[in-house]
Amino acid sequence: GKGSASSLVDVGKVTAELHRRLKIEGDGLESLSAKMLDASRMMDESAQESAVTFAQMARNWEVGADDYDNALEKMFYASQQSGLGLVRLQMTMTGLGPLLRGLGYDFDQATAFITQMYEAGMDTNELSYALRSAFKALQEKGLDPGYHLPVFIQGIKEATSEMQALTLASDIFGSGMFGGRSMAVMVDAIRKGT
Repeated sequence: GKGSASSLVDVGKVTAELHRRLKIEGDGLESLSAKMLDASRMMDESAQESAVTFAQMARNWEVGADDYDNALEKMFYASQQSGLGLVRLQMTMTGLGPLLRGLGYDFDQATAFITQMYEAGMDTNELSYALRSAFKALQEKGLDPGYHLPVFIQGIKEATSEMQALTLASDIFGSGMFGGRSMAVMVDAIRKGT
């Protein structure tokens, strides 16, 4: 559990989860398990939950076995720097993976985007809702989200005022795109964080 990540029970649970979910063994399993236990202890999060969400994220992003340690280090660093919990970051990377890849983001860019939006004040649930809504609105208008969403985001960044940015968001997607508060939060986060 929390605070006791180095107990033998936790070591066994983490090792078992990573072996079962990622099909790794030997030195690779031992190294990743040790790093997972250390990261979870430092972040005061459940090591077993971290292992589960990491494995889901690694599969979702097709992280190769040789890159597991590096991917975990990136997640840990991004989590520490942003204040977004390790488990929550990995869950968000998994949940938004297909959408962000569809927008042309690679693993590192997606990590940076999620943590920047979080640092700018956008909760990960709001971010997920806003991006899914924007994606759907563009598709309904017959527009390619992979092309038009980055153009939209750039327009918000370059707006000369907050009101102009909100008007642009409303004009392009309609007032229901993000839904009231979420639209204002998304616009604010885009202008501050990306």
